Amino acid sequence: TVTVAGLLTGRDVIKSLQDNTDAYDALLVPDTALKEDEDIFLDNVFLKDLEEATGIRAVRTESTPQGIIDAIECLTGAGSQQ
Repeated sequence: TVTVAGLLTGRDVIKSLQDNTDAYDALLVPDTALKEDEDIFLDNVFLKDLEEATGIRAVRTESTPQGIIDAIECLTGAGSQQ
């Protein structure tokens, strides 16, 4: 199945962040926006390409509330305190 997030392209993300990269520490990318077992968008842009183009760390995130929480904890180091 294809979800709406699955139609998001890496170039769209890069374009939307083009002049506003200083405002972000990391970009959480829902797993539904990427191929099932790869860190690649519909338009063949990899997460590493996104990072190189924007200078922002890109993190694949499970598309659930817990997935977002886990990603934030991982980025802040909060998960290692448990």
